[in-house]
Amino acid sequence: MKVKKVLLAAAVSSFGFVLTANADDPFIELGPGVKVVFTQVVIDGNTVTQAVATVTEVAGNVTTVKRQIEVTVPTGNPASPFEKRVTQETTVATLVGGVYTVETTTDLFTTPLDVNQDPTGPVVETPGTPIVENNVDPGDLDLPPVTTFTPVDESLDDPIVFSPM
Repeated sequence: MKVKKVLLAAAVSSFGFVLTANADDPFIELGPGVKVVFTQVVIDGNTVTQAVATVTEVAGNVTTVKRQIEVTVPTGNPASPFEKRVTQETTVATLVGGVYTVETTTDLFTTPLDVNQDPTGPVVETPGTPIVENNVDPGDLDLPPVTTFTPVDESLDDPIVFSPM
């Protein structure tokens, strides 16, 4: 089990997934309980690696879900051949009178990059317009799935035996 955690940490650091568009104010705090999910996706005809992290906080009758998606795509521009796209989505579901009011806001941050993945220009923020849904029944509440680690009882792991035979 410890090997998987080390490999994930190496993958996160080598991919450069920072979980923030602004280093001073992280959108999602990357820690031992947050799992970053890497998948291959096709964007603009290019197969790229996408990193996604989602966390949920519940305070009383308010559930807040934060999801961040990060991907680097080729642009075809010789001056900035790559672009990092960071999407930060916040969904706030408030339970009032047996139904939810759900507000979702999605912001996009783009950064031009050189061949070494170093920024060649400033981060450009494109704020999203909040989408509000009223009177959502609890059964119809469709929040993004959480990507967190579930603690595993180490005594349940199968032993690994190395043998020349």
